Amino acid sequence: AEVFFRKVKFWKGGDAPPVFNVDNTHFLYVKKNGLYFVVTTKFNVSPAMTLELIERLTKVFKDYCGVLTEESMKKNFTLI
Repeated sequence: AEVFFRKVKFWKGGDAPPVFNVDNTHFLYVKKNGLYFVVTTKFNVSPAMTLELIERLTKVFKDYCGVLTEESMKKNFTLI
């Protein structure tokens, strides 16, 4: 988690791309309402499929929680 946060926060040239590689670990993420939904893998996966999966999961979380915030995620943690 620390490697991801450091890379995203201090990315050279602005915002980090949604898919990047650090030491043979692939990071794929979507940022929604200030929350990072991250998938990490050491395998070669389809970025489009993985990002679509994250998008669909965020929609499901929003449907369950009503609103997608850190507080609502904490309150509904057992449901998610």
